[in-house]
Amino acid sequence: MAIIISDHIIQQTNLSEEEFRTRLALLLFEKNILTFGQAQKFSGLNVLAFQELLAKYKIPMHYDWEDYQEDIETLESRSK
Repeated sequence: MAIIISDHIIQQTNLSEEEFRTRLALLLFEKNILTFGQAQKFSGLNVLAFQELLAKYKIPMHYDWEDYQEDIETLESRSK
């Protein structure tokens, strides 16, 4: 599913498209809507860069059993 956000909306934020996507990923992670892995992938950043942004904006990590299971599934699928 694709979501189209008009250039006008993004321009009003004074952010680049990449920064807009990153900030949205941070917000969705902070609100516990996306897991760390989902938000990191959505942001387009590597894991370390996304962790550094979380620290910069003082967004605490939340990692539960479901996150762990998702990470295990991801690792297993990549090793095949």
